[in-house]
Amino acid sequence: MRAIVRRWESAGIVPAEHALTYQGRLVQLTPAGTRLVIRADLDTGPAADHAAMGVIHQALVARARLRIEVRGVAGARVLGWVSARRWQVENVAMVRAAGPDPDGLVCLDDGTVGVVQVCHTVVEVQRIQPFLAELALRYPVVLVVIPEDLLPRTEGVLSRERRDRRGRAGDSLQIVAI
Repeated sequence: MRAIVRRWESAGIVPAEHALTYQGRLVQLTPAGTRLVIRADLDTGPAADHAAMGVIHQALVARARLRIEVRGVAGARVLGWVSARRWQVENVAMVRAAGPDPDGLVCLDDGTVGVVQVCHTVVEVQRIQPFLAELALRYPVVLVVIPEDLLPRTEGVLSRERRDRRGRAGDSLQIVAI
């Protein structure tokens, strides 16, 4: 596969960029590559042009969903998943407020609904702490999903958050490593 991607890069069909450490490379079509794969008689371009981080985030959310659905949450089985898109459609007023949106909701077999937030970096976890605190007040389970290599640093950041808000939101905040 690497040889093929190198050949495509040297032909000017794709750029291949490292997006996350040890997670492979992100390959996107250049305009020349797009012309090669689109039929001339259709005369259309790609429907949407996603930014690299958006694609990576979607992949991490999908990986988080799989991990959560297979292993469950705190001993409870997952019965359903509400995607971020569906949540946005059902909560139009909150979306207009321009706050961060959760990456999904999990419906557990004990009747509990939990919220899922995927973070790529420790800095992102620090940045969204006020949002996480707000979620912890509204939902009994808040799952912060992070890459496994960030686990020790994220636990330190979130343990301070738990200590600062103990009594207001309980221990609803949980870390899930993928």
